[in-house]
Amino acid sequence: MVLLLLCSSALASEIMKVSVSGVDRIFHLEAAFSEEEKLNGLMHRTKLDNSDGMIFIYNEPETVKMWMKNTLIPLDMIFADRKGRIVYIREKTVPLSLEKIGPDIPVSYIIELNAGEVEKHRIRIADTITVER
Repeated sequence: MVLLLLCSSALASEIMKVSVSGVDRIFHLEAAFSEEEKLNGLMHRTKLDNSDGMIFIYNEPETVKMWMKNTLIPLDMIFADRKGRIVYIREKTVPLSLEKIGPDIPVSYIIELNAGEVEKHRIRIADTITVER
């Protein structure tokens, strides 16, 4: 099970703290709420600390396809439905690829982590994420 907790940040954007059951690691995820934040995502970044990443939050579930255009680092992408159940995972995406990534069903959350984090922490489809605000 994956647990997401929202906390305030001194920065302009909010930061999500992510803890994974059975793992002593906390992920610090930037929250993308606005369309502009979602469009920019993690593009143009040359590195991402192991505990960092981004979570895209949709008020209403949407069928979303992501791509790696202008994204310079490989990522693991986790897609979850409105109940927080992980429905799709794509590991080790290819930087700069225009391939569309995502399930053909609506999701409410997309998490992007450094490539290899899903495997390292054994995150699987049907694990549950919980978002607290």
